[in-house]
Amino acid sequence: MSRFFSLKRFSSWLVLGFFILFIAWPLVQIVLTAFPEVGGKNIDVFSPKWRASFSNSLSYSLIATSCSTLLGFLLAYGNNFTQINRKFLKLN
Repeated sequence: MSRFFSLKRFSSWLVLGFFILFIAWPLVQIVLTAFPEVGGKNIDVFSPKWRASFSNSLSYSLIATSCSTLLGFLLAYGNNFTQINRKFLKLN
């Protein structure tokens, strides 16, 4: 009986369900919207509005990635060359 209701089996099905719900299904919807039947409405990626949106998205993601990399480097540098880690991890 416990073989059918194990935690490993339940978590595997749960991860598969989340994958289908939040990754696979939206991708299928995007593909169906982007490549419609003949004469149907499609995504016009060459319009000026889409180009402006795409360039804004790229610039914001570049700024966020640069800030995250700089912050991570500073934290790693501080952890490596100071005694911060040893102060907070005392096991008394």
